[in-house]
Formats: sequence, structure tokens, C-alpha cells
Amino acid sequence: MKNFKLTDYEQGEYDCIHGHRARECESGEYYNGYADAYAKEQSATWYSEQQFLTIMGEGNEIKRTNQRAG
Repeated sequence: MKNFKLTDYEQGEYDCIHGHRARECESGEYYNGYADAYAKEQSATWYSEQQFLTIMGEGNEIKRTNQRAG
């Protein structure tokens, strides 16, 4: 087994990706890594949901409803 050490940024990413809560009293780099991983995850989820709605034909219905309201 290889011995390796993650940077603070990488540890933050790792914790987020693996569903761990953000640790307290960590460096700014740790929180930056955690926040970046969280943002990527949320963006991917939103994009996937939008693609699904478009494929199912519901995305267009939502757009039409919003256009009528505006």
C-alpha cells in the first residue's frame, strides 16, 4: 500500500465527495476544497435534473409556464 498525504484542499474535496461533514477548525484551503466539490456536485445534479425534464418533455412545459407568467 502506498503512503500518501492529501493537501488540505484535497482533504476537503475528499470529505465532501464521500459524504463526510466538514470538519471544524480547518484551514481555508480545506474549506475551499470542500466548497468546490459541493458546488460541482450541486451543479451536476441540477444539470442532470434539467436534462431529464427535457428528455421527458416536461422541461418545455416548465419554460412555457414561466413565459406565460412573465
